[in-house]
Amino acid sequence: MQRMQVGYMPFVGTSAAVSFFVWLLAVVYLYTELSTEERAMGAFVTPLLVGGSRGSLYGNIIQDFFTKAGNWPFGSALSMIMLVFTLLLVALALRVVDLRRLVV
Repeated sequence: MQRMQVGYMPFVGTSAAVSFFVWLLAVVYLYTELSTEERAMGAFVTPLLVGGSRGSLYGNIIQDFFTKAGNWPFGSALSMIMLVFTLLLVALALRVVDLRRLVV
């Protein structure tokens, strides 16, 4: 109702505008994924939804310890934690999913 009277979207501030844009982007992404056979779009949209280049993704934190902080031992430790966690997830997935059923 406020939009009709004032003539613009009723955003309280920058945070609300960014939140609206992210939700709009997510809806457009889901529509595109469900209506087409294109599945590569997630590689471009997902980082934007999680925070873009300024987000605090685990890989970005590791890179910052190597480049900006110059703390190679801690960056290496974080890398090893990520590697072990990923290997545990893959091992769990291999136990849950029967690969013989997936291969045609």
